[in-house]
This record gives sequence, C-alpha cells and structure tokens, in this order.
Amino acid sequence: MWPRRVQRQRGATLLVIDPVDTHVDADLVGVRREGAREHIDTLSERYLGHPYRGPDEDRLILDLRPARIRSSLGRLG
Repeated sequence: MWPRRVQRQRGATLLVIDPVDTHVDADLVGVRREGAREHIDTLSERYLGHPYRGPDEDRLILDLRPARIRSSLGRLG
C-alpha cells in the first residue's frame, strides 16, 4: 500500500499535470487519521458534487512539505 511506503521513506514525489510537467519532491511531516473521512467527503463534494462513494476504507491524511520543485522549464525551487 503506497501510504505505508511514504511513511517508511518519509517523503514522496508528486507529479503535477500541467503544461510544464512539474514534479514536487516532498517531505512527510505527519500522518493523521482524525478527520480523514470528512476530508475526502469535502473534496468529493467540491469536485464531484456528492459525498465520497468509494470503498469504506481506513483513511489517512498525509501532511507533506514541498522540498524541491522541478519542471520541463528547469528547477524551480
């Protein structure tokens, strides 16, 4: 499961789909279970117009801090 890998490695790389293919290397700051279900419901309401309808799984919020930003335009940070 990928959240366990992020916890083990204490970080992640995010690919932001945009015209310059931005990659964000981020450090793991914290992991929370509290409020995770409400958070996914809020996101689903915002983008889909209804509460999350996916599988009823144990949810986590991974708090990440950007460490480095790269794009096809070069290193941004």
